Amino acid sequence: MGDGVSSVVRRTTCTHSGLTCLCSIVTIIEMNGFVRRLEFVAVGPQRTGTSWLHHHLRHHRELSFPLHVKETKFFDARYEKGMDWYWGHFADHSEHRLAGEICPTYFHSDQALVRLRQFDGLRVIIHLRDPVDRTWSLFRHHRNKGRVPNNYFEAVKLMPEIESSGRYADYCPRWESEFGEDHCFYIRQDTLECEASKIVDDVCDFIGVERIRLPENASERFGQIRQPRSMSIAKLSAACALRLRTGGMHRVVELLKHAGLKRVLLGPPSKPDPMPAEVRDYLQELHHEDTAYFNNKTRAWNTNRRVRTDGEPVGSAGKDR
Repeated sequence: MGDGVSSVVRRTTCTHSGLTCLCSIVTIIEMNGFVRRLEFVAVGPQRTGTSWLHHHLRHHRELSFPLHVKETKFFDARYEKGMDWYWGHFADHSEHRLAGEICPTYFHSDQALVRLRQFDGLRVIIHLRDPVDRTWSLFRHHRNKGRVPNNYFEAVKLMPEIESSGRYADYCPRWESEFGEDHCFYIRQDTLECEASKIVDDVCDFIGVERIRLPENASERFGQIRQPRSMSIAKLSAACALRLRTGGMHRVVELLKHAGLKRVLLGPPSKPDPMPAEVRDYLQELHHEDTAYFNNKTRAWNTNRRVRTDGEPVGSAGKDR
């Protein structure tokens, strides 16, 4: 692997939901005198507030995130590029920082779940939102980028993951089974606006780093859906951004966004268009088990908002790193 880089590789056979694969897993990579390992990951799913969390944690002095890009999509879509490619995104990583990533497409990926098992003690953050509203929001997100048709039912035929990525009742137990319930931390999207500081405090406790002070506008939303001025322009801009990111030009994309090009091309954030009754009825039936799971987790989440007798917040697994 080159000077100053050594690796320990183990070969394992893993079976998950009928998926059997032989994985060559790099369990640890030592570079420049310290061990590089992923300490935490926020796995999504999409449209649940992951951009909000990334915005508030990315400059934490004890944390290291991929530079110039929120999501590398390495563990679900780009694993063949190798671990050296992945760690190349963490230019500011050091022995004094904990490496982590926020990538919402990992949630429904069997491959990502299996590949992330290489990091013993990994802390997993899962965002939850009403499953019916989340699915509709994800449809609007892809529709407004010109990726799917305007008709919901035609859209999900073209992109089934709009629905499947929100199967809480299927995927949440898998993450808990693989990493341990005490190493999984849940965030409710509908609490971000009213309890921003409390949520970030709890996340910092869970990871095992010092708490940070949030700005007064901490409840501001990120990743809002925009109504495109032209569907053709929206589709072209999304394709160009994907091409640039695939080529590793994340910084160019971010500079263009900060320069206001996104607002010029796509317009201001749009108000949610109402969900048609037939779509809501369909999604309520589809996500019946997921809604029950969400409600149960919500009750458990409320119960666990207490402090243990030793003074540490419940679920604060990060203190033992």
